[in-house]
Amino acid sequence: MGRHRLSCLVVFVAATIVLSCCGGPSGPRANNAIAALSGGRWSRALAPPSGSETAWDLSAWTGKYVVAWGSAERCCDPAASVSSQHGAVFDPVLGRWRRLPPAPVAFTAESTSWTGREVLVWGSASAPSGGGGSAPAAASTGATVARNVLFGFNLRSWRWKSLASPNIASRSGAAVTWTGTGLIVFGDQGAYGNALLDGASYDPATDHWSALPPIPSFAVPGWRVGKPAGTTAVWAGNALFVWITWETGRTTSDGGVSSGAVQALRWRPGTATWQRAPGPPDRVSPFEATVVSMGTDIALLDGSGCLPNMSCANVATGRSALLNLSTDRWSYIPANRVLGHSTSFVWTGRALVAVLPDLTEDYHAVGGHSAAFDPSSRLWSDLPQLPFAKAPVSGPAVTGTVWTGSVLLDAGLVLQPRAA
Repeated sequence: MGRHRLSCLVVFVAATIVLSCCGGPSGPRANNAIAALSGGRWSRALAPPSGSETAWDLSAWTGKYVVAWGSAERCCDPAASVSSQHGAVFDPVLGRWRRLPPAPVAFTAESTSWTGREVLVWGSASAPSGGGGSAPAAASTGATVARNVLFGFNLRSWRWKSLASPNIASRSGAAVTWTGTGLIVFGDQGAYGNALLDGASYDPATDHWSALPPIPSFAVPGWRVGKPAGTTAVWAGNALFVWITWETGRTTSDGGVSSGAVQALRWRPGTATWQRAPGPPDRVSPFEATVVSMGTDIALLDGSGCLPNMSCANVATGRSALLNLSTDRWSYIPANRVLGHSTSFVWTGRALVAVLPDLTEDYHAVGGHSAAFDPSSRLWSDLPQLPFAKAPVSGPAVTGTVWTGSVLLDAGLVLQPRAA
């Protein structure tokens, strides 16, 4: 792939001309944080702790430590198989790892949140068929089914604590978000691959879960609404935003047409009903998209227009958009080479950073691109290219993206911004 720089690129988006400069930020509204990132450099300085793990996934930042979970699997995406039995924290100042003690129950760590006092870890543990917790009963095969669990880890006492489990159906891939005072779980797939449209909120002060209000009915005039294909959710401002993608169809003279429709909702804690939220603009799909809360905006990135009932490649559309929470209006995010791929995103407080590493089959980064988007100017800026590996990379792979407030960690690499 070519790595040419253009001084300025004109991008046509929804009949609007947007000037997108591909180099560093310029002009009176230049973002100093992006300028520091653009002038920084990547280093391969994140060597994971030695052991039986084949990969590590960076999950959360506590203000002092990066929390990471290890996987001993050799078959699949390491982020999907990390275990509570293989936990560690990384101190980026000292450059040191410290292993966590194994959790009381072995479970797949799906989401990690920092409350300001403890680490909350949501995941799935195995249980006998029809067993307790929130696991659904399975066919009488004697197989195991997943049940969701929540544990807390105190970094001062260095101890685990078992917490209440929600009284909702077991699920994987749920959106799990910290609101500042509590945890919310919503969606996604149940034990048989069905999309779930419910959720619950957790209060750590009382160790109590409360069910969210039921989702209102949904209809599209002239179309037959089928099954929900998936959900995308994020906490932003003072509300939970949810986009549900529905499979729709209608009969035509040629046989039939399959499509998708989006139900956009928001819920504020303390209220008993959902409210309608702005749906994404044309050709911006929330299905399998990455959603990032950015203070006064929400970014919906790299969704797929290919639903399960369609005969098409399940790839990102490349169209992304920004929802302004003050005006409830969407605007397109200009195109960039980091969009439309398996890109990781993180909000630094001043910029949306996107990293597109070139990965080997065992998830080691051997090069790639990175860029930063300024929501105020609507401009992308190139960040330093990820270093190309001159020799085969060995050892455990490191996945996940974390911004510590001073450095960016991604794919086992560290981006150190230029000093002011």
